[in-house]
Amino acid sequence: SVRMREQNAHVARVLGIDSSTQSTKVELRDTDTGALLAHGRAAHPPTQPPRSEQDPGAWWDAVVGAVVDLGARRRETSALAISCTSGTVCALDAAGDAIGPGLLYADSRGAAGADPSWAVAKIGWLAEHRPDLVDRVASFTSPGGYLASRFLGRRAAIDVTQALKFGFDPGTGLWGSVPVAT
Repeated sequence: SVRMREQNAHVARVLGIDSSTQSTKVELRDTDTGALLAHGRAAHPPTQPPRSEQDPGAWWDAVVGAVVDLGARRRETSALAISCTSGTVCALDAAGDAIGPGLLYADSRGAAGADPSWAVAKIGWLAEHRPDLVDRVASFTSPGGYLASRFLGRRAAIDVTQALKFGFDPGTGLWGSVPVAT
């Protein structure tokens, strides 16, 4: 309720979300003391390397499930922090919706001569092997970017630690030739 938010406005609670290969874990913490107030977890679908794919919608479903585990304390959230695997690629259409499976960092497919754990290698692989999907792509993002976009209702930028594997050069502040959600 609005009254509860006003009473707790001075109390900062951050919801930390960790979306990994196997599950999503969430923790609600008091930012003044660091105290753990509540936590939750929800599994992701298993993968079968060397082909490691997951439906990005399953990442969102896991976040929702893990947050439900927090019970009523979830309403105390005043900020979000999202971490995820780097090198995992999620293709987005012009509306910002995920299209096709997310290719996880552990997926060993990649463009010839490139480190397959890097997002740019996976994007190269998609361009070569899934042109039907790439023709519909407006941008690529990480799981963290996808989840932040779902929370915000609009595209969200990814942080520089994830962006490095997407071809971001922190020395110049420029992106490579790959369109990435920014």
